[in-house]
Amino acid sequence: MYRDFESNLSLLLVDTLPWLTCRKAWKGREQLVQAFIQFYQADGHLSASSLAYSRWKAQQEAGASLEDIARLEILTGIGILSNTVPSCFWLLFDILSRPELLSAIQDEIHQNALSIDSTGTHTLDLADIRGKCPTLLSSFQETLRTRSNSGQVRVIYQDTLLNDRWLLKAGSTLLIPAPSINKNNSTWGSDAGDFDSQRFTKIAHQTHKKSKASGFLSFGLSPHICAGRHFATGEILALVALLLVRYDIRPIQGSWTEPKTNAKAVAASLPPAAEKFMVTAVERPEYKGLEWRTTVTPGKGTYGLIIG
Repeated sequence: MYRDFESNLSLLLVDTLPWLTCRKAWKGREQLVQAFIQFYQADGHLSASSLAYSRWKAQQEAGASLEDIARLEILTGIGILSNTVPSCFWLLFDILSRPELLSAIQDEIHQNALSIDSTGTHTLDLADIRGKCPTLLSSFQETLRTRSNSGQVRVIYQDTLLNDRWLLKAGSTLLIPAPSINKNNSTWGSDAGDFDSQRFTKIAHQTHKKSKASGFLSFGLSPHICAGRHFATGEILALVALLLVRYDIRPIQGSWTEPKTNAKAVAASLPPAAEKFMVTAVERPEYKGLEWRTTVTPGKGTYGLIIG
């Protein structure tokens, strides 16, 4: 249902007889609206997260109807899912399809972020993933760099001549495509088109980070930067770390053949796969029957992310 809705957002935005022009997506949206209405009528928001309750409270106090609140909450779903899900998928794909990188990240997590108590309980510390797993974090940013298809928009306030060649007229709109900037050789070097899991680890120790930051648009471009980038990074890396450590994951088709992407998912900065990518996930023998937990020890709460 959500996939149909997401893949037809452009038609829904046109809003021309959507029950005819994109019936499946329209029905999916209406089903989501009714589900949210039932959720609020059952007082589900009173025992939900602070985010869910605060959004309901602000809209309700502003005079929004229950149906309007339900429709607005669908947009929250787009924000939560449209980028985090494909980002998680492509990070897993980029790691699992490279055996040496997979082994290195597994070792990194084992040594730096995993503890075992006297009862055998395995605890993964998300703060240690943030601060002590540089290869995993670098790989995540490299996945974003090589796969982002977002575009940044700016309005030109005065005539501007770039490089003595291109005149940007006042009042015009400038579209800055992330793929072109993220893979620019003058910023990233001759291997800009390649996936380098250590690229951002190297940058962290360089003195000229600023030039790299201006060439990385996956989180947006200042002053319009993804406000939830640290939260999203945390949930993505936590899930990826657990999957990589606990399970042997292999493609059913026998090889990691990159799937086609869904170009219709206009809300996604990283286009999701157009079709299901089937894998087998088998729990590793040494972990069978063991209890797993996650924790977050106090820390600075942010990741060493590069932003434009």
